[in-house]
Amino acid sequence: ETSSRNSEVIHAGLYYPQNSWKAQFCVQGKQSLYNYCKERNVPYHNCGKLIVATNEQQWKHDLPRLYQQALQNGVMDVELVTEETVQLWEPNIVCVGGALWSPSTGVLDSHSYMTQLLADAEDT
Repeated sequence: ETSSRNSEVIHAGLYYPQNSWKAQFCVQGKQSLYNYCKERNVPYHNCGKLIVATNEQQWKHDLPRLYQQALQNGVMDVELVTEETVQLWEPNIVCVGGALWSPSTGVLDSHSYMTQLLADAEDT
């Protein structure tokens, strides 16, 4: 049986309360998951994620707060990027001020992942 609730996202650990299990497991687990996928040829893409500000409140208050939350959780690769940078990366995105860039967020093929987990379990 496979997971029916997998979003296929490899989370960086940005949103969770400091010292929570979710934050710790995301931060520690994402690299382990990338390594597992690479070693077992499970398709994945370390594509990153832009969290875009759509108003001044988000740019001046919400994204800086999320940035600090990420740092407190040990997500050290996040950065606030300007609207100009966002436009260079993704010209069709409209934002106010800029965005929070999380380069360690990614996606994986959950079907291949579950199939590989099953194969690993059967080999033991």
